[in-house]
Amino acid sequence: MTCISKDFGYEQVFSKPISTFAQSGDILFAISSSGQSENILAGVRQAMNLLR
Repeated sequence: MTCISKDFGYEQVFSKPISTFAQSGDILFAISSSGQSENILAGVRQAMNLLR
């Protein structure tokens, strides 16, 4: 996570691994206390793109 945040920015700390390692049929649990954490929302958007 440290190298991803350093190289790509902390807002991509979850979306980059999802785009690299997630496969169809995987399950994503995303938890945010505010519901507005951009890094978590970007991860969810990336996972949703895999469904298309």
